[in-house]
Amino acid sequence: MMANRTRTSTAPQKHLFTNVLYCEECNKGMWYKANQKGYRCGGNIKHGSYFCVNKVAVREKELKSLILGDLRKLFNTLNNGTFMETMLSKLNSKRQSMQKELKLTTKEIEICRKQKLEHVNLYTEGIINKEDLIELKQMLDAKVESLLIKKTN
Repeated sequence: MMANRTRTSTAPQKHLFTNVLYCEECNKGMWYKANQKGYRCGGNIKHGSYFCVNKVAVREKELKSLILGDLRKLFNTLNNGTFMETMLSKLNSKRQSMQKELKLTTKEIEICRKQKLEHVNLYTEGIINKEDLIELKQMLDAKVESLLIKKTN
């Protein structure tokens, strides 16, 4: 008799979008409700309206049709070849801009090194004193260091 009285409950079924969809109100995962044939906020189901006021059910059938439509559009875009051409052209333009920036950085490093030599010449000619030479050298060394880091990146 005791065995007949015990209730066995089945584990809830894991549906396609359970805890993949998130509530826009409380950011909790949405759970599938079979009686509503859709997904509802897990926070509202578990804790009630004081936790989350969102009681709107997202219908699974509508959700699947929307996602399938988006995937078809994406697939068609990838299939027609213009997507790859666009991506390759963007990649080439980015590569060219990076190469230009690398050349400019290398050129700036060379200019700084030449300026250091000019300052040494000014010091040997007696136009600037030793303190000025040291200060100018430190400024140029810091600039060269930052340019080398930029070049490495």
